[in-house]
Amino acid sequence: MPTLKELGYPELVCTTWFSLSGPPGIPAAIVEKLNREVVKAMQSAPVQKRLALDQILTEPMDPAQFTTFVADEVARWRPISQNAGFAMH
Repeated sequence: MPTLKELGYPELVCTTWFSLSGPPGIPAAIVEKLNREVVKAMQSAPVQKRLALDQILTEPMDPAQFTTFVADEVARWRPISQNAGFAMH
């Protein structure tokens, strides 16, 4: 199986990421509060210790940063998914 570099994508790095997302239209105040609480929980010693067992790193983002991150990921993977015959929205 060829590497991504051999396929013509030398800058592409594959990672797995997880998020907590909700439906459109959630009031900004609720989004901000949920974000603060999730970040606080993810930074707690017990959670960090458990994640470390699986070599999982956390990268807290505020809602605007996460929106940008997702848009960047879609743009990064769109050429590959289209080349493979998948549609990305």
